[in-house]
Amino acid sequence: MGFKESIWEKIVEEDRGLVLITGETNSGKSTTLVSLLQHILDTQHKKVMTVEDPIEYALRDAVGQAVQREVGVTTTSFYEAVKRFLRQNPDIIMVGETRDEETAKQAVRAAETGHLVFTTLHTNDASGSVGRTLDFLGNTEESRHRLSDCLKYVVSQKLIPREKRTGDRTLAVEIMVVNGAIRNNIRTGKSENMRNVIQSGRSEGMMTMEQHLVYLVTKGLDRDVAIQSANNRREMESLLRQR
Repeated sequence: MGFKESIWEKIVEEDRGLVLITGETNSGKSTTLVSLLQHILDTQHKKVMTVEDPIEYALRDAVGQAVQREVGVTTTSFYEAVKRFLRQNPDIIMVGETRDEETAKQAVRAAETGHLVFTTLHTNDASGSVGRTLDFLGNTEESRHRLSDCLKYVVSQKLIPREKRTGDRTLAVEIMVVNGAIRNNIRTGKSENMRNVIQSGRSEGMMTMEQHLVYLVTKGLDRDVAIQSANNRREMESLLRQR
């Protein structure tokens, strides 16, 4: 998966709340989601319901049960699917992409009512993902409090070249765990402070994209590729000089 096993375990053991998997198109978001959901199905008695556009991977029933719906085929929209899901007693809901206000509000509502909700956004980092979600929700004091109460994790990711000769790619991630400090930043609208919390939160499993890229350089990633892939190139160069 490209991130710490302990974080994987913590995410799949959550009973409720919102988990955001974010990144640009072709950044591996769907693969990450399927890996998480299939692990849950293989190990837990959970009912997993997904709505996707389109369905990219078929989930297998195992210990748990999967129900997959496709926009334009078995449902009219992400919003309508989630609204129907809530009447069918799911444990886990996956929304393939949050694109609009209605879907965002329904995803938060599902997380608030005792479900574990996964969804994706086209954003590059954790603080930007929080900002985009708040924009969908209206960015009011009430919406900031609601999001701070239900958001659990943000995983922002990129697939970057690992081997120029073969075209192989590797996953680089930024991980934000919503602790007390992050929750307070969401409530007060101080998203610019979140990065500092992530940088200093390695003991809780957090790391910035740049911190993970430095780790990948120690495993053989080309330094120039790391710098080009960073969200903050100046910080990336500084971290590499400190090695």
